[in-house]
Order: sequence, then structure tokens, then C-alpha cells
Amino acid sequence: MNLASQRLMKEYQSLQKNKNPYIEAKPIDESDYFHWEFILKGPEDTPYSGGVYKGTMDFPSNYPYNPPVMKFKTAIWHPNIYKDGKICISILQTGAALGASPDEKWSPIQRIETVLLSVLSMLSEPNCSSPANIDAGVMYRRSLEEFSAYVQADIAREKAGAENTGGVEQEEILDENLAAALGLTAEELALQRALMGNGR
Repeated sequence: MNLASQRLMKEYQSLQKNKNPYIEAKPIDESDYFHWEFILKGPEDTPYSGGVYKGTMDFPSNYPYNPPVMKFKTAIWHPNIYKDGKICISILQTGAALGASPDEKWSPIQRIETVLLSVLSMLSEPNCSSPANIDAGVMYRRSLEEFSAYVQADIAREKAGAENTGGVEQEEILDENLAAALGLTAEELALQRALMGNGR
């Protein structure tokens, strides 16, 4: 077992021993420590409260000297998350990326737990100065109430999708709820989504 595998195994053991109610992470297959799945639970008193967000972490062969690639599988509307689920956060960057200070960038002392906690903190406090999702950043700055309503509608849609495989009727109801929360007609909501490049 090489250094990276040993380190990842120890981190997994630590996560199992010191559980956090908001984060879960484990190898997809315990015979391969380089590919993980994670779950983050939306922090209370944030737009993401009640959300359950699943994703993956892929580790390089020279971990911990280089960071993992982290991506959400659950759709999430956030200024620092690309629309394909990739996460833009300084702790996953190396070198002088984003002009971050040394303690904010990746280094071998970082751990899976610190990365997940940093992403959890990012949900509470987005960085809108250089957003990965420009549309989400614009909405967040324009109206936190509007942003929260949008995220909560996505959470409700995700839950309905898990409970109802058909989902068409639920989608229509959720769209009506979101339109009402934003003070829009269904047609205006559809137009706004089209303009933001989000056709859902």
C-alpha cells in the first residue's frame, strides 16, 4: 500500500470515528481508496437548510501533495459551484490560484474533513467576487430572498423526485410555488430561467 492509500485509509478511519452530523464521506469501494462519495447536509439558517447534497471526490496518486477533484452530483444553485457540479473553492487550488493566501490554498496538511467543512462553510457564505456560476452570483447579490426561494424550490424538487419517479405533476406544482415566491407568473419564471441559461 503506497503513501496515498495509507493516508486515505487513515482519514477514512478518522471520519468513521469522529462523525459530524452535517458531513459523510467514504470510499465508493473499500478496495479503492482513490474514489469517494460524500453527502453534505445544508446548514441551518441558510438557503440550503433541509437540502441533502451528494457528490464525488477523486484523489490523485500523489495525494496529499495535490488536492482531490470534487464535484456535486445533486443539482445545486450556488455562486461558487459550476452548473456541471464542479466546486470552485480556494482550498482545492494549488500555487497562486485565485490570489488566495497560503493558509487558504491546498497543502499536504489539509484533510478530507477540512475540505468538506470548507465547502459547508461556503454554502453559508458564498464568495460572489468571482463566481463560478455568474447567474447564481447575480441573483444572490440582487436579492437573498429570491435566491433562497430558488434554492428551496430546488430542494423540494429534489425530494419530490426521490419520492415520485414520475414527477411531472410535482414539477408543475413546484414551479407554481417558486413563481409565487418570486412574485412572477409561470411565463415570467420560464423566461427568467431561459435568460439565466437554466431551462428547468
